[in-house]
Amino acid sequence: MPVAVRLAGHYQREDRKEDVDRVIRICGAAVERISAVASGMLGQAWLSDLYKTYKEYGLTDDADRVLLASKEKGREAESELVPITASARIDREEFDAFLEQMSDGGIEASLARMAGAFLPQIAQITQDADALRKKYPLQSMFTKVKLGEHHIVAKVGSAESDPEGNLISDIAQRLCLSAPLLNGLIEHLKEKYSFCVEHAIAYCQLSPAFDERSLAMVREGLTAYFHDDLVKAIHILVPQIENALRQVLAQIGRPTNKPRRGDVTWMVEKSMNDMLEHEPELKLCLGDDVVMYLLSFLADPRGNNLRNRLSHGLLPIEAFSRPIADRVFHILLLLGSMRPRPTTEEEPTSENK
Repeated sequence: MPVAVRLAGHYQREDRKEDVDRVIRICGAAVERISAVASGMLGQAWLSDLYKTYKEYGLTDDADRVLLASKEKGREAESELVPITASARIDREEFDAFLEQMSDGGIEASLARMAGAFLPQIAQITQDADALRKKYPLQSMFTKVKLGEHHIVAKVGSAESDPEGNLISDIAQRLCLSAPLLNGLIEHLKEKYSFCVEHAIAYCQLSPAFDERSLAMVREGLTAYFHDDLVKAIHILVPQIENALRQVLAQIGRPTNKPRRGDVTWMVEKSMNDMLEHEPELKLCLGDDVVMYLLSFLADPRGNNLRNRLSHGLLPIEAFSRPIADRVFHILLLLGSMRPRPTTEEEPTSENK
């Protein structure tokens, strides 16, 4: 294709549109033929580049045809992937000590401790990633490609060229590794304190992120969660997390709506991506750790992207798993940990400190 692109550029300068289309289509047809007999991963990579070329030259019908062929190659590519597994052992005595430490002081203190302990810390993740890249420098130079729905859904560049993408990817990996600890603590709280829906509601209702109306829906989602109806729980609680972010946005004096497609007389509510990516005031309020956590798990294809995949009906039934539901619950708990800032009258003075 590079030769065809150069020749097409020559024809463009001479205003010979038919010749531009002709050379691009001739070379593109060759790429399509060789991609058809190539492996899934290689064929999809070639077709992805060809799709981009067709679009750049305004060959819409050809681009659509390549997109269909690329998705078929994506099915082959996914079947060619080789699973890589690893196991780790958690010492029982250390695990029990961790559970007792985390659950000390009553249910409310335990929930607050859980919310903070399982929030990924950017500084620690970055430090660990830097140490790993120093040990294995070649690995950090490659671009990582993520497949999903039979096509490329995300790319993460090298550590140097794409630090944000690598951070989001690293957070997603960290969430997987900590899933057994989070689940173990939740189950321990059920045994120790008979932890239930009412405890969680009582904790969250003190947060400005939730009001009476939203808590009614949260209760439905939590009831499903505690009864192991994970499909229902995730479907209810993820939108309520998004709504909680809008509540926080309103609390800090920012509008929760925006014009629909540029028409300033027609409004829609801001989506999770709108808020997390384009509201710096929200980032200041929640903090970098929370915003990157929410992006990675809920709203960025380089991470889990749960909210967007759920909203578009792309989650298979096996995705509604206990580790995913526990993480949804943890994010709900994290937002439920927010407390209103005390007013001047409520702040302690030097006389009563």
